[in-house]
Amino acid sequence: MVELLEARYRVFHREAELPKRLARRALPPLLVYPHTRWHTAKVRLLIVGQETLTWRYDPAETGGPGEPILNFSHFVAAPEGVEAMWELYRCYALGRHKPKMNSAFWRGFRALDSAVNGKVDSALWTNLFKVNVQGSVMRNCKRAEIARLHTAQQGLLRFEIEVLRPDVVVFFTGPRYDRAICQEFPDADFEPVGRSFPASSLAFVRARGLPVKTVRTFHPEYLQRSRQMKLLQTIADWAGG
Repeated sequence: MVELLEARYRVFHREAELPKRLARRALPPLLVYPHTRWHTAKVRLLIVGQETLTWRYDPAETGGPGEPILNFSHFVAAPEGVEAMWELYRCYALGRHKPKMNSAFWRGFRALDSAVNGKVDSALWTNLFKVNVQGSVMRNCKRAEIARLHTAQQGLLRFEIEVLRPDVVVFFTGPRYDRAICQEFPDADFEPVGRSFPASSLAFVRARGLPVKTVRTFHPEYLQRSRQMKLLQTIADWAGG
């Protein structure tokens, strides 16, 4: 599993291209490193977020190799770019090494993981957009720039899912990112879960390359603001059933 991901990430590191200005504005990419608990989890739960908020590699903080990687341009130029991103993912450890992190995303992540697996550190997480651009790809990128980002990362999320073989995939992306999901899974169809939930809040995602148990709901920050956090328990009951 690790070897397959490494080989694919090295191709991405070698071949991904962005216009120079966009490459300087974009943060380094999120590259998944599966921890040992993934293999023994009762339910292999993969959560797909929108994009990272802050994601920069500082070897002084992680103890890893190489120089700081502060943007996508640095990543592609760094000989050990993949190793550095993996070191950052491992150091981050899904928030376990940073117990004071208490954003809505991580509260939602932990709550769902705990409800499904009885633990808070069994799941993995990746993102729909592998990089962030000044806080938000959707807000800060023009249509042509978004297209370039899609081209650069095309097939990466699909490959991660193929290799990781999750039992359940939950997109914490909301309906605004449905078009981005369709860029990666062109045959994606969003089906209402039931009459109790509008498809904008909770929908099954059907597509080749996704497990049968795949749903899309809002980002936990919006779930919290709109008082819909109970949806996480609904998802957990369905995922564990």
